[in-house]
Amino acid sequence: MSEGEALNETVIHVRYGEADEMGVVHHSVYYQWFEVARFEFARRVIGLGIEQLRAKDVYLPVRESHCRYLLPVRFPGRVVVAVTVELDWRAMFRAHHRAWLTDAGQARRLVAEAETLHVFVDGAGRLLHRIPPFIRDALLLAVKRHPILFTGVEAFLSTYGPGGHYGPQADAACSME
Repeated sequence: MSEGEALNETVIHVRYGEADEMGVVHHSVYYQWFEVARFEFARRVIGLGIEQLRAKDVYLPVRESHCRYLLPVRFPGRVVVAVTVELDWRAMFRAHHRAWLTDAGQARRLVAEAETLHVFVDGAGRLLHRIPPFIRDALLLAVKRHPILFTGVEAFLSTYGPGGHYGPQADAACSME
């Protein structure tokens, strides 16, 4: 994390190969930036890296995406992507992305807003119908520590929190059977 960067923000330095001959970044590149920012969010805020997900055979493919491009980004440039997460009681979540151009000495300018919907699947691509316990526990802790970075918390907690149908006590009940 660099100076002045919030916990849910990732700094992206525009690379030469991301731009066309006029120096304008291609629209598809924004999705790569959003992916980088989501993985940084997962690591910094939730405490889970891609290695832990893969070790447990859990993947988070994009099911839907939408991006609204507001201003062009040019090479060279510096972009900050902020991520917040909308939790769901089902085994899915929506990531909200906001990208700002942050050229030295200038105020941030919003260049794009996007959202991606993610589901949980196993290595064979089978849809998981509930959030795996190791992710649930990390999310519960992250929501407690950084509530401002999450929405949909009430429905999530009613399902996965203490007393919820798939909460930590459900694991204990299952292991006693």
